[in-house]
Amino acid sequence: MVLVNLLTIVFLILLLVCYALFVQSNKPVVMGVKEAKMSWLNLGILLLVAFIVRYVLAKIDPGHETDMGCFVYWGDQVYNDGFSKFYNSETFSDYPPGYMYVLWGVGAIRHFVPSLASSTILVKMPAILCDLATAGLVYKIAHKHFDEKGSIFFVSCYLFNPVVLIDSAMWGQVDSVFTLFVALMCYFVAEKKLKISYFVFAIGILMKPQALVVTPVLICGIMDQVFFKDFSWEKF
Repeated sequence: MVLVNLLTIVFLILLLVCYALFVQSNKPVVMGVKEAKMSWLNLGILLLVAFIVRYVLAKIDPGHETDMGCFVYWGDQVYNDGFSKFYNSETFSDYPPGYMYVLWGVGAIRHFVPSLASSTILVKMPAILCDLATAGLVYKIAHKHFDEKGSIFFVSCYLFNPVVLIDSAMWGQVDSVFTLFVALMCYFVAEKKLKISYFVFAIGILMKPQALVVTPVLICGIMDQVFFKDFSWEKF
């Protein structure tokens, strides 16, 4: 844990230095078709590197033993017995149904591809893929306020944050899954699409109840867009 804290501190210092040197003065630019293709190519290369780093880390670290064991067992049980039997049984489970659907997919792959049955990477893969998806969302948002260099900087901040890497790729935790839906909720609130934000936020809660801690963000969005400006029930 001391090493994790030290890595995080060093990472934050590097972020501040890079922000001061390269990002602070950046402004969004209007890109043509060619520039837009190059920007997405840059993002694709960055995501590929991030995936490789996560794959290597996932191979090195077997993950949190108790949680990984639970995920494998739950996935097999849900796939073999179905959801009704799973929740009616005495099987210990402290996760809501949302992530169980993800684990059902893991269980199905383990069943149809026996060679992956003992792979811890398979269990970690949902979190790893959600890391990459969240990074894509960060890139989309950053591009509205910064140029290509600034956008790549912010994506890198997320993708190579030691805490994010350790949590998903090494420990095999699922926080990256509900984080994706929380980020989507914030994005849709900012885009004044409240109805869609309700939907994705509900999915995030069903993945892991800890998503509820960002409820004040949604409440602020509702207050700002519904109550403070031309009140209308239709805006809900």
